Amino acid sequence: MSLFKSKKSEIEDTQIDFEIEDLKKGYFLDYDLKTWQITDFSTYSWDNGVTDFESTLFDGKDKLYLSYETVNDNTSLFWEQDIDKIWVAARNKIRTNQDLTQETFTFDNKNYHFAAEGSAKVNSTKETYTMVNWLFESEDRMHLLSFNKYGDGFIEAYKGIRITKHQISNITPGK
Repeated sequence: MSLFKSKKSEIEDTQIDFEIEDLKKGYFLDYDLKTWQITDFSTYSWDNGVTDFESTLFDGKDKLYLSYETVNDNTSLFWEQDIDKIWVAARNKIRTNQDLTQETFTFDNKNYHFAAEGSAKVNSTKETYTMVNWLFESEDRMHLLSFNKYGDGFIEAYKGIRITKHQISNITPGK
């Protein structure tokens, strides 16, 4: 025990009830009957002044991205998806800076429409980078498709679902 322990450290040591807003790299949580470890934690500083958070989750086999939007309190889970399997035209439209606001398409028997676009600076525990994101959602607003174009021009796609906070449980700090 250190004689110079900070008050913040004492609070963290005694806290037993953690929420999604408390997540940090190294923490563990349960989702869908599996235990996941947070292997990376990112802060998204959007150009409109909003700050959102993303935790990279790993269960020893699979990787998920838990997104928490601070403004509307939305929580979503994403996983990488082959962009050409989602929407063949997406890569070319993004690369050539075409307007996607009127785009609709079908994927996995669901119709998707444009929901949002934004630029962000991302600070993770591993790296810092810039990106532009285009988000599409299904008609029921529960299924999401996200396209990211990074500062180096690389483009990736992610499939996601909206979840409720109570679907994440047993949040505990790692050692």
